[in-house]
Amino acid sequence: MLTEIQHKLLFFPDFDTIQSHISISADCICTVRSGKKMGFLVTTLIFVVVGVIASLCARICCNRGPSTNLLHLTLIITATVCCWMMWAIVYLAQLKPLIVPVLSEGE
Repeated sequence: MLTEIQHKLLFFPDFDTIQSHISISADCICTVRSGKKMGFLVTTLIFVVVGVIASLCARICCNRGPSTNLLHLTLIITATVCCWMMWAIVYLAQLKPLIVPVLSEGE
């Protein structure tokens, strides 16, 4: 049998009902439920640091002229931004899903 809260979430999935039963704070992006501060901003900084290190390595190891250096820098920045965007989309999709899960009668 469904509880009253489950019944409201399944059959009346409006924003007020969902918001009243799910507590999401303003800094939920930065805080994982265990209380650690390993979240969106820290991982974004990790991506920035990795991108800067890769750019410096390419500049030092593959110094073949101004146009080649610009190409290498452009490729590294593009790859870093694309990887970060993929990670951010997956992270935010798991943090606040768009589809409310539908429970079966046995759950």
